[in-house]
Amino acid sequence: SCFDLVVTDYSFTGGPDGELTPEEVEEIKESGKVVLAYISVGEAEDYRWYWDPAWEEDPPGWLGPENPQWPGNYPVKFWDPQWKSIVLEYARRIEAQGFDGLYLDKLDVYETLSDSFPFAKDSAVAFVRWLREEFPGLLLVPQNAEELLDEPGYPELVDAQACEDLYYLGDEPVPPNERARRTGFLRLALDAGKPVFVVDYPAEPDKIADFYSSARSDGFVPYRTLRSLDSLVVNPQDPQCSP
Repeated sequence: SCFDLVVTDYSFTGGPDGELTPEEVEEIKESGKVVLAYISVGEAEDYRWYWDPAWEEDPPGWLGPENPQWPGNYPVKFWDPQWKSIVLEYARRIEAQGFDGLYLDKLDVYETLSDSFPFAKDSAVAFVRWLREEFPGLLLVPQNAEELLDEPGYPELVDAQACEDLYYLGDEPVPPNERARRTGFLRLALDAGKPVFVVDYPAEPDKIADFYSSARSDGFVPYRTLRSLDSLVVNPQDPQCSP
């Protein structure tokens, strides 16, 4: 493909039975691509190696109720030592496979936890700092939670910033004030010399074309795909990938 960066799960199945081998990861890297492993750090997933079925009846204190929008996903108090030990082992598996870095999803869970835990935002920054110290050789790319870029010292902890639904929510344009608010935070990453990756999910061709034009005009790297994330989509509206 025309892409320089690949973000993929660490496993074909999501679990230990389908883990990519170091040879398979190396094959991707030898094609000239940087390869990041997706890891949810703000929600536990019931199909991962660490999941204990007993948690469904007797959940640990750090595990929240199931996310109704994403069955099988459960928000976590990500600062809890038990969850951090799970993330540590997870990231070590990814590092041993040879991935270049981690694509950190659901860090923005701190937003929904802040009402009950006012320290959640500071804990999100501390969590990324902890990962940076534990894995100095891995790239760290958070998805969403771009407000953290305004926290002192945070931009230096990450290697890039990603976000979703910046220009379109499906085929509906994001309200200009919300787009401007988020774009303001993302520009802090650009100011720090870090690339910004934007993933939107429009389906209509004119919306796709506008997405690519708008994102590139703002200095971001755009990618339009399917929200199911089960296909590698090459968009004819993307001038970088056009024949």
